Amino acid sequence: MKNIIGKSIMKCIVLMIAGSIVGTLLLALVFLIPVNEEKAQESFDIIVDEASYPAIPIVGDLTGMNQQSFYPGVLDNSSDKIMLFTALDTFQSDKSVFYRSMSMYNGYMGLEY
Repeated sequence: MKNIIGKSIMKCIVLMIAGSIVGTLLLALVFLIPVNEEKAQESFDIIVDEASYPAIPIVGDLTGMNQQSFYPGVLDNSSDKIMLFTALDTFQSDKSVFYRSMSMYNGYMGLEY
């Protein structure tokens, strides 16, 4: 019985370590994707025009749909702005891809994010 529990715990530990390594590698791969500064500026302009939490009209019937938000017609532009700033700041950095993917510093939020 103790041997079975020990093997189960060891499998869980190995799975968590493997998941952490794979997750880190996938995140580093995402940070290798180039950022188009022109498109980012267009996105900033749209976010400024719409404000932080704009409401969008919902077309059609939502019954039967799996809604993941308490407010299905509200966009979260505030978070989008933070993600855009972080993507631009980290892409323009001369640090390694692993440093950029693990460091969430950006000029908009500083080290708080």
